[in-house]
Amino acid sequence: MYLPVPPRPDPGAEPEGESAPRPIAADEEEDLRAVVGPNAAFYLASWRKLSKRPDSGTGFNRAAFVLSYAWLGYRRMYRRAFVLFAIILAEVTLEEVVFCGLLGWPAPPPLLTPVVGFTVAVVCGARANRWYLAHVRQVIAEVRNGHPHRPGDRAALADRGGTDFAGALGVVALCFMAAFLIGTIRMAPRVVFIAG
Repeated sequence: MYLPVPPRPDPGAEPEGESAPRPIAADEEEDLRAVVGPNAAFYLASWRKLSKRPDSGTGFNRAAFVLSYAWLGYRRMYRRAFVLFAIILAEVTLEEVVFCGLLGWPAPPPLLTPVVGFTVAVVCGARANRWYLAHVRQVIAEVRNGHPHRPGDRAALADRGGTDFAGALGVVALCFMAAFLIGTIRMAPRVVFIAG
């Protein structure tokens, strides 16, 4: 019986959700630059702050704040985009269940969804650079595990990294479809009630 061999863990890699990322090593910078691609200077400057003070922040990412889901898709962090998307979906569902179902209100409080959305955007802007560093390091570890004989293969790192405009559009399209579906579901009982 054949059992797949799990990839070798990279002692230098950090898991995606780690709260205190390690500082950037001098020999790691070119790998990070290869994965990030365009705009690497911005992220490296942000991540270098960790070298001076490991407990410091990495700065607020305005693009991630304004374009949360699209930015995550653009930077190929699809898992995080779907986690944030699931949080918003759960919040909207709970609004309907709690306020309309359990409490019998005609509609949920109108400011609740924008407040939760704004909170998610602030968290995304504040944590984006750390999330991206963890993601880039994970890509580097995966490429190294896939090509152990070529640990510094910059072309393989660039292929796995970079940006994905189609990914950003896909995540945004999914959000619009979900918003349309949620709006349709929210209006359906009211339409039936008014018509009946």
